[in-house]
Amino acid sequence: MKILINYTINLILVMFLSACGTGKYLGFEKRKVPLEGKRVSVLKDIKVFEKDILSTSKVILSDPIEIKHWKQSFNSPKHISLNYLSNSKLSKFSKIASGKGEDDDEKILAQPLIYKNTLFFMDAKSVIYSFNLKTKKINWKKKLITQNEKGHNIGGGIAVDDNFLFVGSPYAEIFCISLEAGKIIWKKNSATPIRATPTLIENKVIILTLDNRTMVFDKNNGNLIWEHQGIQSSTSILGQPKVAVDGNLVLLPYSNGDIFALNLTNGAEIWRQSSVNIEQSETTNSFTDIDANPVMLKNLIVIASTSGKVLAFNKKNGNQVWQQYLNTTQTPLINGNSIYVIHNNKEVVNLDTKNGKVRWIYEIEKEFLHEEGIWLTPVLINSKLVLVGGDRSLIVLSAINGKFEKKYNLPDFPITPPIVVNRKVFLMLKNSAVYLIE
Repeated sequence: MKILINYTINLILVMFLSACGTGKYLGFEKRKVPLEGKRVSVLKDIKVFEKDILSTSKVILSDPIEIKHWKQSFNSPKHISLNYLSNSKLSKFSKIASGKGEDDDEKILAQPLIYKNTLFFMDAKSVIYSFNLKTKKINWKKKLITQNEKGHNIGGGIAVDDNFLFVGSPYAEIFCISLEAGKIIWKKNSATPIRATPTLIENKVIILTLDNRTMVFDKNNGNLIWEHQGIQSSTSILGQPKVAVDGNLVLLPYSNGDIFALNLTNGAEIWRQSSVNIEQSETTNSFTDIDANPVMLKNLIVIASTSGKVLAFNKKNGNQVWQQYLNTTQTPLINGNSIYVIHNNKEVVNLDTKNGKVRWIYEIEKEFLHEEGIWLTPVLINSKLVLVGGDRSLIVLSAINGKFEKKYNLPDFPITPPIVVNRKVFLMLKNSAVYLIE
């Protein structure tokens, strides 16, 4: 028992310290020379000490399906992952459209969208493009910054419904733009920049700002319906999560680790939780961010944070159901009875949704030691796990047992996971180019 307790304490400490190293992947720190010696998976060592943390249940996936549109980030306000049907062999990359790429002061965080054979994307200069996938021509483009603004375009996001494109701007503005001509229908201001993608649900546009303020607008006229203010965090990482919605429940993941469940109609608080311990939150230089999107299942809400935990809460009352000590900035892929997590940018871990126990681990670092870039959220395509990231790589794993299957080289570093529409796979890179993967 004493060995178990000591091991658990050491494990938590390792996870916490590793969470503060995210800066090197975002380009804020110089690349460090790795230490000599064999690298060992921390999670795999757990099996030596405690057998019952492993799940013995079999992986169950949903059937692959074809979808016609990709209308908002992760293609759902719940962020639940589908098993996408595709004809792609994932081996050929063809550029179809591009804008202005990233530099030190300008970062792209928005996932591209596809609606009615039209591609919508935002480049590093906060220019929105509408591109016809049939004619291969630009329908329109709209620059969202004024002449007085100078650089520092970090983040922002887009979402689309039947008639309008909604934009959260890094210059603290919310836009409603017509799909047909790119005309601005209405514009509203927020107090601070917006890095997260807007969430669309019913007649509402939900925006999360950099200072932990949630604003809900009527999508037809831009009128503010309600707003909620959280406590701003003193430390944060580059990204920002997207608000999740299921039915009349809105989940707000704030950067200080607070989690609020509110009533969609009026913003009334239903329950409140936190992703960090009190002891850790008192350490001012620690990262407590929730940078991954929360995922809403039938009865659970799954939250992944940079504090070193993946947590499952009861959707109705907010009570914690289970926790697993994993550190990630990426949204978990959840499908069937499995949760796939990129742990410490080094491993892909399969968890059982029922209890959070580990089924299997794939060591990315062991296979690709030289690849220092961020690995993004996996995508389930034809019942296979597809990951992009590292040193401009695309890899394919078995979703059943984590076995490595294929690797392909990308033209540049990816900025978001692939999207799959009409059985075709699309990917946006840091040079702002959108590629078709065949």
